Amino acid sequence: MHARREMKGIDEREALPEAEYLLRQAREKVNDGEYQQAMDILHRAVKIAPHHLHSLIEISNCYEYLNQSDRAIPYYEKVIQIDPFYADAWFNKGMSIRKTGTEKEAALCIERAIELYCSR
Repeated sequence: MHARREMKGIDEREALPEAEYLLRQAREKVNDGEYQQAMDILHRAVKIAPHHLHSLIEISNCYEYLNQSDRAIPYYEKVIQIDPFYADAWFNKGMSIRKTGTEKEAALCIERAIELYCSR
């Protein structure tokens, strides 16, 4: 079952090229230090392709660049829901949680990341 764009009824797979294009635009903004503008673009990408992992990760990264770890965590969680074997998402979630003060939960996420890295 694939998510569909509500207004146009486009299969999410058909939206991937547009999402990839938006991701490239957003990464240019990130490279220029324009994190809020990058997130605006990335949110458009996720709106048309809700399972676009790279856009979700990049949103998380932008929140981290803006020192808003608490806002990054839900996006790492979305990535993990889509792909529970995405080691970088587990690690980054753990590091973000560590910044917000929950050391035990952070350690569990980082341990999971290490397990995934080692199983490659």
